[in-house]
Amino acid sequence: MEQLIYAKHDDYMEISKDEYLKMKNKLAELEEKINKIEDQSYCTKNIKQLVAELPIEHIRNSTNEKPIFEYSTLGGDTWTIFLNLSKIIHRENWKFFMDESGCHYPSRPYIRSIGKCQLPKIESLTRYQKRISVEMLNELIPIYNKYYKMMHRQVLYRERGSDEFAFVDVLNSGKEQQ
Repeated sequence: MEQLIYAKHDDYMEISKDEYLKMKNKLAELEEKINKIEDQSYCTKNIKQLVAELPIEHIRNSTNEKPIFEYSTLGGDTWTIFLNLSKIIHRENWKFFMDESGCHYPSRPYIRSIGKCQLPKIESLTRYQKRISVEMLNELIPIYNKYYKMMHRQVLYRERGSDEFAFVDVLNSGKEQQ
């Protein structure tokens, strides 16, 4: 029976080759399961479902009977900006080539570039690219939301029949239910 020896400084551990192969196979199976789960979640065409938190769009009243206001992530303009950011990082790099400038005599070397300025579509992104986009958004959106809340802590509200507006605090309700 063949023995494999693991040595780290003065500590030794002996395992049989069969035990080693069983552990190696088990590890491969677990890694495969993890990859399948991760891959399935990035199959979606909608990145919005994958982010941990949505960006705040505006402040809304949460009830019509009382002056209770909260941050709303419902809406599209702010999300569209973040979505575009998540796609911009996947634009193709431009191609660069050496040319000559034509505006000086004698002409001199001049590096020019050509490239596409189109944003890729979410459907065309690979699972890896989607994962990178989601990771980026999971870092950026909380920062944006923090500063939005800092700048919009109160709203002006006027009771019916009153001529004066008063400041009312906006609830910091955290992640909004969709």
